[in-house]
Amino acid sequence: MPTTETYTTAMKLAGSAKALEAFHEMKRHGFVPDKTTYQHLIMYLTRSKGRKVNVAAIIFKEMCHAGHIPDNDTVFNYISALCECRKIAEASSSVVSLCERGFSVQVAYSIFLRSLCRADRMEEALSLFNCIEKHGCSRDQYMYGSLIHALLRRGQFEDAVAKLTEMKGAGIPQTTHMYTSFIVYYFQ
Repeated sequence: MPTTETYTTAMKLAGSAKALEAFHEMKRHGFVPDKTTYQHLIMYLTRSKGRKVNVAAIIFKEMCHAGHIPDNDTVFNYISALCECRKIAEASSSVVSLCERGFSVQVAYSIFLRSLCRADRMEEALSLFNCIEKHGCSRDQYMYGSLIHALLRRGQFEDAVAKLTEMKGAGIPQTTHMYTSFIVYYFQ
């Protein structure tokens, strides 16, 4: 007799198209998806190859409505996929919804900022960073690190140095990752 765990395992082995079929079959047979099931399905749907971000959005909302709070990796995969597909408003509303359900505000907005940076949406990233306090967050080394790395990737060395200087002035400790980003930039 199949269980929720059986279907989740089948999804893990099947890949995105088959995973979605297994998910629907599971529900047709009366099984209730658990957090792990939702997270694996979202992971498959947000991968670059065969990405189905609209379906992932439906599953993500269903997961949250069912009372399951996703882990940081799932949130990052989902929000990043939305940002890469230029669905910034949907990413923003998903972050707000997560925070209303108890997800850490600081972590959620840090993930959102990192996702914007990775999707090369620097105007939106800088806008969010400049008003981050209104969301109940404080600027931290992760947010600065995301911006600095993205600015260096774009060849905006002076802007990256300005952010590093601003960070030092605010008393926020720098990380090895930040300095590694500068080293990589120097050798390009």
